[in-house]
Amino acid sequence: MAYFNIIIPVYNKVGMMDSCIASIREQTFEDFEVLLVNDGSTDDSLAMIQDFSKQDPRFKVLSYEKNQSVLAARLFGMKAAAKAGSNVLFIDSDDEIEKTLLQEVHDVFEETGADLIRFGLKLLPGDREWEPEETDDLLQALFYNGMPPAVWKNAYSGELIRKADELIESFYCNMGEDSYMSTVFFALAKKEVTLKRPLYRYMIGNGMSTTALSIPKMKKVLDSLSVSGSHILSFIEKNKPEYMEGARHFVDAMYRHQLIQNVVTENDWTMIVRLIALFDREECQSIFEFGCKELLKIKMKYDGQEFPAEEWDRLETL
Repeated sequence: MAYFNIIIPVYNKVGMMDSCIASIREQTFEDFEVLLVNDGSTDDSLAMIQDFSKQDPRFKVLSYEKNQSVLAARLFGMKAAAKAGSNVLFIDSDDEIEKTLLQEVHDVFEETGADLIRFGLKLLPGDREWEPEETDDLLQALFYNGMPPAVWKNAYSGELIRKADELIESFYCNMGEDSYMSTVFFALAKKEVTLKRPLYRYMIGNGMSTTALSIPKMKKVLDSLSVSGSHILSFIEKNKPEYMEGARHFVDAMYRHQLIQNVVTENDWTMIVRLIALFDREECQSIFEFGCKELLKIKMKYDGQEFPAEEWDRLETL
């Protein structure tokens, strides 16, 4: 068994993974196995990752014939890791890691017996860094304090992965999957350690959320958020009912963020009205009302002007 399993979902990434793979090969700690999960790619991604595995036997290929979503691809890798008992990191296919990440995380696992290790980020391009805040309650921080839910900013013990693998359900989800997975991980983690150092390099400007906006795309986003939100609430109700109020707050915040993000950056008023109308569904009625009563009014106030960052932040907390 490898000390680490690194799980990377891959969907149509030909020519876009070289820096990610290089950053893994450059690790100073070498006892790892990379699980490259081809999620039904329609380009030559499968052949590309098969070439990676031929060049380095530590790179293994798993593959779906048809696209199953980011969540399913990650869980495919998790099942292999749970069976092996390895500690786990998730990496997105267009991101990179610092060459000492595995060594530093290994040392913390060995010294502390942690279930979960959080670390900082470098935001690229540019020199901005993000540092995780200390907390003694991961779920509280996730549900109320704005802790980012991305699963790739943490490392997970083999024992935590085994427990999570028994509880996380698979469903088609490309938006909100991190929120669901982090809810389960944080609920199960008994001991967390925080590393302030920026060990993960996150590439800004990639991914589904940055592609051109359309009503069909936004509907797919809402459908994914809806199924993710329902699984979050169901999991908390069964396993951590004392956090139920926080879970509802968190799920509402997922919807609110999507609505604000898209309305604030859209200048076509017909599109804005249609976007808000998409939220007229049972599970997000309060967000629909917020869009009609608050967001439209404030958007009109700044029509044709640059939307102030402080106003954006205020809207997130209304």
